[in-house]
Amino acid sequence: MITKKFQLIFLIVSYLIFNNNSFGKKENLSPIIGSHLLNFNYVNYKENGFGYVSIEEISDTENLYIYGDQVAADESEYVEIEGQIIDYRLNDRSGSEFIFEGTIHTKSIGKDKKTTYCKREGTFLFQSRNGRAYWRLQNIHNPCLNGQIDYIDIFIQLEN
Repeated sequence: MITKKFQLIFLIVSYLIFNNNSFGKKENLSPIIGSHLLNFNYVNYKENGFGYVSIEEISDTENLYIYGDQVAADESEYVEIEGQIIDYRLNDRSGSEFIFEGTIHTKSIGKDKKTTYCKREGTFLFQSRNGRAYWRLQNIHNPCLNGQIDYIDIFIQLEN
């Protein structure tokens, strides 16, 4: 049985090999560096506002550091992100994306009304497609809750 982690790694590697896109060019960083709005579908942004992530250059490397969170006013649900962006592709006709290595913590109330904490560690793909103004986490299935979908979106800032 192929694990979801293996499937994601295979998807990322295949994409890089067969699409021959330019990843990680330092001169294209302006859309990604800075502060971005963050939204987790279980934290109602209309009632709680958006969260924020910051993306910063790590000196002497090609990598970028990302961290941030969105927390419901009553703290019943949240998302926290921290790690490194190890590759990215920006300003392409088909969209943009980045590969993130790190940790995503979520606290959410499932369909059964039970509160679940979930810590995901590993490699994650965020993608913007078809002109959308946000990057969405592509591995949307919460591994801690069967059948629950987590939409984690980072909104692209056109100017920082």
